Amino acid sequence: CYEAALELSNTGRDELCVALHSNLAQCHLNLELFRRAVDSASACLRLDWRNQKALFRRAVAYEKLRQPDNALADLDALLKLDPSHAESLKARDRLKKTVAQSSLAPKKSTSEGLASIGSAPVVVEGSTDWCSGLKDRDRYEWFLDCYRLRLDDDCAAATASNPSLRGLYTPDVKR
Repeated sequence: CYEAALELSNTGRDELCVALHSNLAQCHLNLELFRRAVDSASACLRLDWRNQKALFRRAVAYEKLRQPDNALADLDALLKLDPSHAESLKARDRLKKTVAQSSLAPKKSTSEGLASIGSAPVVVEGSTDWCSGLKDRDRYEWFLDCYRLRLDDDCAAATASNPSLRGLYTPDVKR
């Protein structure tokens, strides 16, 4: 709905577009599509760099994407605009604790985890070698994110002439 409204807007620089991008960022957060939330909040901030909702929403998305430095930068920018923003103060304290704890944790060697780009093995379709270095929780989150993006793309493909879903989500497809 918000994406359709953005496509129909002519100027792209009015208050409506700022609100649409900000609300779209919140929708993506609610759907746990954190990369898209960052993109929507960033688009809002390109139009209005002082938009507190967009700064906070992008900080939340960065936190969920495990990018605490980016989240802290947005929270600091927000707190410069409004030093008494309670949610930002709580989030900043939480992130600083997380960063401090992760800096105390022992570092993994570079030989662990994913292979370097130059020596990356050939991955055969259907194999799981590409995710062998990921923790189970990270692997789960990655697959869940892919599923949500697929569902989002399939739902977005519905048109007025063909309102049904397509692909795996089409109810009338015989399997």
